[in-house]
Amino acid sequence: VALLVGQLSGASSLRGLVEQLDVQSRRLYHLGLKPVRKSTLADANQKRSTLVYYMLFFRLLSRLARQKGLREVITQVQLIDSTTISLCQSRYQWAHFRKNKSGVKIHTVYDPNADTPIYFEITDARVSDGRAISQLSVF
Repeated sequence: VALLVGQLSGASSLRGLVEQLDVQSRRLYHLGLKPVRKSTLADANQKRSTLVYYMLFFRLLSRLARQKGLREVITQVQLIDSTTISLCQSRYQWAHFRKNKSGVKIHTVYDPNADTPIYFEITDARVSDGRAISQLSVF
């Protein structure tokens, strides 16, 4: 439940999630939770099978399909991917990536129904996919 709260609230780290939960500590019992520590979440992440998330995804997808109709759900699917391109540091100092490397990242939104990319953005290679996606104007 805590990890689902983190996903839905956009928590960017376990520490951030724990802080969000701490702010709402008096209300956690509504979700069946007690105060959570970061180390407990880290341990759970390490030991928990990804099957939990797989099953949750398909349960939510089937609920959405019942509410909106499968055809509408399928047409709303967009794929998001990014590719990091390494660049020569001596020629592209502006694209600082690591100590001895330069680079940029291309974040792409792809519409599988149209079989084509519908949006892309080039960022500094250090920009995470999550941060770039949250700033995409398509969403």
